[in-house]
Amino acid sequence: MVLPSITNIRNLAGRRIFLRVDVNVPMARAGRVMRVANDWRIKMVLSTIEFLVSRGARVVVGAHLGRPEAKKVAALSLKPVAQHLAQLVKHPVKFFDTMPSQAAVSAQKNGSVAMLENLRFYPGEKKNNSLFAKKLAGLAQVYVNDAFSECHRAHASVVAITDFLPSYAGFLLQKEVEALTAVRHAPKRPMALVLGGAKVETKLPVLRALMKTADQVIVGGLVYVAYLNARDYRIGHQDFEKTVLRDADALVRARKVYRPVDLVLGRADGSDAQVLELTRDAHRHVDADLEVFDIGPESILQIGMLLEKAHTIIWNGAMGKFEQHPYEYGTYAIARMMGAASLRGAFTVAGGGETIQALEAVGVRDKLSHVSTGGGAMLAFLAGAPLPGIEALLAKK
Repeated sequence: MVLPSITNIRNLAGRRIFLRVDVNVPMARAGRVMRVANDWRIKMVLSTIEFLVSRGARVVVGAHLGRPEAKKVAALSLKPVAQHLAQLVKHPVKFFDTMPSQAAVSAQKNGSVAMLENLRFYPGEKKNNSLFAKKLAGLAQVYVNDAFSECHRAHASVVAITDFLPSYAGFLLQKEVEALTAVRHAPKRPMALVLGGAKVETKLPVLRALMKTADQVIVGGLVYVAYLNARDYRIGHQDFEKTVLRDADALVRARKVYRPVDLVLGRADGSDAQVLELTRDAHRHVDADLEVFDIGPESILQIGMLLEKAHTIIWNGAMGKFEQHPYEYGTYAIARMMGAASLRGAFTVAGGGETIQALEAVGVRDKLSHVSTGGGAMLAFLAGAPLPGIEALLAKK
């Protein structure tokens, strides 16, 4: 898959470029103002911004933050992100708190950067509305998509805008597609998939698709809890739909799937933590108020032995509630295994917000072969699903 590259854009000097990026980053309050708490995603698009700026383009950055549901939410303003971006690119970034006119964008100097307010403040964005997309397109002469993590969503600034402007892929988007295409079509064998997290409904279709290509599948998080519920191992109060239970049961009991043999139970605040070995009747003696929050020590050991044999490893989703001690051990162990596998030459790929957070916590994020900026987009791409944002670029090639 070869995307139209920004290196093919001729005569960038003075041209207005609408650049869609993903800067949906963690924020923290410092007194009365919001600050960027982690700028990794912002740094990932710097090479594209610097390329355009160095050639004299007038860059207008479009992005979103959080889920404001088409309403203006002060805490989700992109103004702090624009200020942080200015520090990284080492020159001013003009911030438009309302939708600017074409004249206002044209008034910017060659080699300048401006940022629009949160695109999800506008109802037309998530609706992929053509009129809103045309308004965005009116600000520019060329469209560049560098937001891989948004490509599985048919939003106006990702899909509809390509109907009105010559459209290209930024460096980050190209890098993501190249790395994930290699994993999808020619992985080094054996290939292992580690799948956890809390979004069971979205993970099960991906699991079904990737089961066809993975040699080994390891499940944790609520995917495994759903399977236990389907098998009448009812621990905690999770309530799953019947279709989820049916699908979890059918997929997780497959021969190539590793199922944890012990779990860590406890309360949300970390109290009363205990290990439960999954023998036939052990779960029937568990306090009804306890929930599953991690995989147990024997499971960690067995997963380690499985991953030592893998030459390609894909990881998405935590093994449990790793933000709360003492439920971090399973997720952090997987993160360290990913780092160790990278050092011995395995091709390691990870994606998703909490997955990256765990990699950062144990200091191995930069050791992996590829860390994707998109969790859902990464899994959809690897599963062979068409991504609307990428399909739109290919259609304009």
